[in-house]
Amino acid sequence: MEIIKQKQMILKSLLLKAWRERWSDVQWSAQVKGLLQKGTSGDVYNLAEMLLSQALIGPSPNTLILSYLKHAISSQVVSYAAVLTSMVRYEDLFTSRPYCMRSLLDLLVSCAHKIRSFEIPDSSQQLTQWLLGSCHGNAEECLILCQSLLTAVFWLLRGILHALEKQREIKETFVIAKNMEMCSDVLKRLYEAKPTRGLLYIGRLEDANTWNGIEQVLTSIRNTLINQQQQPVFSKELREKVDRHLVEIQKYQNHPVSPMGGPYGAKINSCTINIITYMEAILNITIDIQPFVDQLVLIETIQKLHRSTVYLELIRASFIGTVDSAGSSDELKWASFTYLKVPQILARLKMIPTSDGNMVDSSEILSDALEQLLRFLPLLDAADTKCNCDCLQYLLQEFNKYGLMDEEQVSKILHRRAAETQRIKSSEMPSTQPNASLILRAEPTVTNILKTLDADYSKSQEALLGVLGHMMSGKSFELILAAAAATLKLKKFAAKLIKFNEFAKQANGEGSKASYTRALLYDISFLMLCHIAQLYGVEMVTANGGDSFFENWTTQCLPDDNGAKPLELALKSDQSKVDLLLATINSGSEMKTSLTKWHEQCIHLPYVMQEVLNAWEHSAITTDHVQKMVDNVRSRMCCIPVCIAAWLCSYISVLGASERSKPLKMLQMFMVPLGGEPVMQFSNERNILMMNVMKKMCSNSLDVWLHGHSSSTDSIFIIPKTKPTKEVLKEVFEKVVHNGCVDKTVLMAMDQIINVSGVQWFCEAIINELLSLNRKDDLQAAVEIIIALFQVDIEQLTLALTRNVLTQILNDPCQWQNLCDPRGHALATVSVWCIAAAQTSQNSYKEAREKESLFKPLRGRKRGRSDVEKDDSGFSKDESRPTKLRRMLSTADEDNSTATLAEFAANGGIMRLMSHSQQPQIMSDPFNRALASLFQLFASILSENIIGPRSEFVMSFVKEALQCGENVSCEILQFMPVNMISQLFRSSLAGTFPADLALAVCDLELPFGRKIAAKMLCLSRR
Repeated sequence: MEIIKQKQMILKSLLLKAWRERWSDVQWSAQVKGLLQKGTSGDVYNLAEMLLSQALIGPSPNTLILSYLKHAISSQVVSYAAVLTSMVRYEDLFTSRPYCMRSLLDLLVSCAHKIRSFEIPDSSQQLTQWLLGSCHGNAEECLILCQSLLTAVFWLLRGILHALEKQREIKETFVIAKNMEMCSDVLKRLYEAKPTRGLLYIGRLEDANTWNGIEQVLTSIRNTLINQQQQPVFSKELREKVDRHLVEIQKYQNHPVSPMGGPYGAKINSCTINIITYMEAILNITIDIQPFVDQLVLIETIQKLHRSTVYLELIRASFIGTVDSAGSSDELKWASFTYLKVPQILARLKMIPTSDGNMVDSSEILSDALEQLLRFLPLLDAADTKCNCDCLQYLLQEFNKYGLMDEEQVSKILHRRAAETQRIKSSEMPSTQPNASLILRAEPTVTNILKTLDADYSKSQEALLGVLGHMMSGKSFELILAAAAATLKLKKFAAKLIKFNEFAKQANGEGSKASYTRALLYDISFLMLCHIAQLYGVEMVTANGGDSFFENWTTQCLPDDNGAKPLELALKSDQSKVDLLLATINSGSEMKTSLTKWHEQCIHLPYVMQEVLNAWEHSAITTDHVQKMVDNVRSRMCCIPVCIAAWLCSYISVLGASERSKPLKMLQMFMVPLGGEPVMQFSNERNILMMNVMKKMCSNSLDVWLHGHSSSTDSIFIIPKTKPTKEVLKEVFEKVVHNGCVDKTVLMAMDQIINVSGVQWFCEAIINELLSLNRKDDLQAAVEIIIALFQVDIEQLTLALTRNVLTQILNDPCQWQNLCDPRGHALATVSVWCIAAAQTSQNSYKEAREKESLFKPLRGRKRGRSDVEKDDSGFSKDESRPTKLRRMLSTADEDNSTATLAEFAANGGIMRLMSHSQQPQIMSDPFNRALASLFQLFASILSENIIGPRSEFVMSFVKEALQCGENVSCEILQFMPVNMISQLFRSSLAGTFPADLALAVCDLELPFGRKIAAKMLCLSRR
């Protein structure tokens, strides 16, 4: 300390000598640098404060000493933070010595003359360049600059407030008015520039007391301007200018980083919403709408869409699906989605703020979307014709019911629709009610049925049989299932059916009538559950995790979308019981119902038919005898032919083409409708349901049965055996890009290709299709389509993209040319969007699991998140796995993925510092490990200091991440190494990389994060 005081005395003596002898600023600077040790700043000796104290002694400033200070700043003898800290101590200058105040303000804005230009800076950019260019220290000094800058803002605001409060006492009104105007301009320029705005935001977090003072002064200034409107001293123009600038400052208080990318509303459509809506209606109708809503909000953010555009695309996609599905098995799915789920989706979106920050009334946004929808006259007319009703009217009635629109808005839309429609209305009454009306009536019916089924039917089985039998008549069962699926009650309904099925399989001392009723209950509940599993997914009947017979049989025997189940999984039989049943059937005796355990019949009769088939194949029995035995088996119960057909599908799937003849003929015998008088009650309804179940079963597992036995109105897609899968994918992808939408055939094609080739091959092939395009418009359309198609299995496909595909492209010199823009930018965009969508999907289901511990249904009905977790963490490396469970990670990647968080820190650390309790949980997730590995690769690319396609790709990736909103970008960029941030700024061309990066990737709640962010902001204008 003693040495510092001595040096201060020497510097002060030198300053007085320089003033007396009128040294130039260059002479003085040379003498000062001779006194200072090498690498030592004048801030150590308070040189800035010393110069200011000598320059501001009298009523007017000492211009010579001020020139010394300006030169000291230019030559980096003193830092700008030290100058600011010294300036703010002169609070009494504004009214007492206005000319000195003016000199300080001139100092603040004119030093850029010697640093960046030959003119006094008149823009925020020049001022920013000086502020940041003057900071050449470490992260600690940059953080001090943030605090000093915030203090300077506080000082300027206090000066304006002091001038307003003392305006009637001051004499130099003109000079003070000019000073106040200059203060206002300086404040505006500070907040206009993103880097300085970021520094101020960091200073706000670092010094909360000063920020609270700024907020109080802002409020006081606004109130003073309002109260002094009657007899003002300053001109109206000045007061309005000050008020306008203060309003702009307050706008940036909580939003230091403005949204990046193009303006909101630049896009007027989105094929992404069209495609994911189709998937939601077909694949995810039984799932809660929140994950879908989260994806819509994400797309709204990353594609810069207005909320009205989201509404429009959602409703338009619903009507397109309604038209395409007319007459197919998905017709009621679309009806339930359009009239039951879409209003719920819009109600959820209404509670979420718009991404563009527009506070317009939600009903007005929806009305605007519907006004735009009316322009699609052919679509609306086609929907009305196919459904034989006014579809828009039914939908608007539901909107009104949910409070999304009022009566006046609904009437206005319907009046315009009636005036513009070109559909010719028929004078005849329709023979059947439209699906829209039926599905809306079925919704309350589902609730009533569930209440009815809650009763104890153990003593009155006839009443239960009557309820279930009545449900099977006509389209009632299909409508009830569609309404239950859309209202998330299908699991509960299936659980009750399983309960009834379990009850009906027991046989405890019963009469003929009771056994007859029990047999029908078992048969009807079994068929209903099979139909639910086929139409809405096996998880609908296995979600409760029970150990019932039907759940086990469904899991091990029922063919699903992936084909027939292996014979090894079939339920084991008792050979003695098989022989007894074979003798009964061979003799032509009727199957008795009394004391029969029907679940055992379902297990043993397929093996009985196996014996019959073996005898038939060896010519031991004739075809007519086989037909009689088949007719005997299916004469009473319809569930038994279903079990036999399931076994036959599994058996046929392992046979060669030459061995399939007689098994197929036997299967055909079960598929032919049974003639004659009905033997048991509800025979026609049960037979119709049985036939539908077996047709669906065969279409899923046997290609040869598709012709002539599948539903004629359903679109079926089969990968041609003579055409390479890559060509099939290319044709389907080009079709989607050309049409901008998907249909059921496309979804089936994509699903089959993924099942056949695996997610890694599919991901690589689809990315290659993207990189084969050249035109910017085609690339943009392809990006939107790929993010939508990945929703078939978003988490696994994104994992393949981040862990394998991107790594291969970045490490293969032969593919670097594909990273040149615009293809490189398109690949970066699709990568970021997929990562954001996958993380959003994970978070959505994580929140759902926290609220209620239910099994997560599969999106796309393949593998759910629980399976992914099991696949990646439940097995050891040396443990064998089922061959059809494709492993996402290669051997090398698996070894690398075990890197700990400490290893990442050793390579530069990660920006988002996590607590020790969070580290194992976060890094154990395979998706997080893949992201961390990818960012390590990015850092190694930038460390080469070579500007090329790879570095441009990395920059495009980070820029796109910043456009996804603060929450998503933080999750994506949380694994970015610290050293990668500075490498990004150094590798990018001047002014091409946004300064917002520092605020986006650093955790500003932590002191370390604020230091790094401040340093990067200073580097952004160096």
